[in-house]
Amino acid sequence: MGAYLLLHPQRRVTVLLFRFVTEVPGFVAVGLWFVFQVVQSMMAQGAGGGGVAYAAHIGGFVAGAILAKPFTVGRPSPAEYDGQTRTR
Repeated sequence: MGAYLLLHPQRRVTVLLFRFVTEVPGFVAVGLWFVFQVVQSMMAQGAGGGGVAYAAHIGGFVAGAILAKPFTVGRPSPAEYDGQTRTR
């Protein structure tokens, strides 16, 4: 999620919000998800639980954000594809 946020900052994503399907900027959806993970982690700590899963999600987010750019070194930018479709 952290890598997605850095690599596609202008993208909009479809979310389910209060029984409605809508599009929001990616940073809003990812930001709310991250805040939810932090709050749940603190609540789990306060309730005597381990909160390991929430800490793992937070760590994965941070690791993705840190490693996103180094993993793209040497790869062509989307503008260099000249409109060709990328194959996976």
